[in-house]
Amino acid sequence: MHIPSSTALPSTLLRFLLSSSSLASPISDRSICVRQNAPILAEAAACGANSLQECFLAIPDFVTSDDLQSCFIEAGCTLAEASSEAMIILTNCDAGVSVPELRRRTPEAIPDKTASTPTPTPTPQNSQKSPSTNTITVSGIVVAVVLALAVVAVVTILLVFYAKDRKLRAIAREKAAEEKRKQDQEASEAALRKFAQMQVARERERRQYMEALEWAHRRAAMENPRRHNNPFADRNAAAA
Repeated sequence: MHIPSSTALPSTLLRFLLSSSSLASPISDRSICVRQNAPILAEAAACGANSLQECFLAIPDFVTSDDLQSCFIEAGCTLAEASSEAMIILTNCDAGVSVPELRRRTPEAIPDKTASTPTPTPTPQNSQKSPSTNTITVSGIVVAVVLALAVVAVVTILLVFYAKDRKLRAIAREKAAEEKRKQDQEASEAALRKFAQMQVARERERRQYMEALEWAHRRAAMENPRRHNNPFADRNAAAA
């Protein structure tokens, strides 16, 4: 029986319906897979296992990666963790992984974007030094040795001058102490000489006084010859 062209479906529409039905079936199977295995998927997740089960049970019929990522982000996972976990769940559901396999799945390690790139090991050709580099190194060592010797020489000269200065200062102190001792001795001798001179002067004055007194007595006796001198009388009483 021939079907009229007006009642037949266009070939493009037929292909669209077939492709839509073929796409809708896996997406619908994904939602069923996620809902039925929600406890297992939440337990096997790398993060946010406490609140993932409720979100998995409430996903729409046509689940996408964004829906699962929203569940993981709301559960406290990072964006990288949410993207990785959502991709793993959808891949396993599309591949028809059994429930024991889902339970045995361990969380995959999230690649660390901040990890530093390993430093390449230098090859023997790069590690070899050129003759110019060796010459510069030897020159630097020679300069360092010369500078060290110069520093040692300067320090030695300073120490010698310091020792001489201390010796000169010690000699100067000894000379000053000797001069002070001599000055003190001279002052003491001068004081003794002055005291002796004073004693001599006093003794001279006393003698002069006695001689003058005796001369006065003699003169008085010569002026009054009639007066007999009593040899037993006191001269002081006679003078009085």
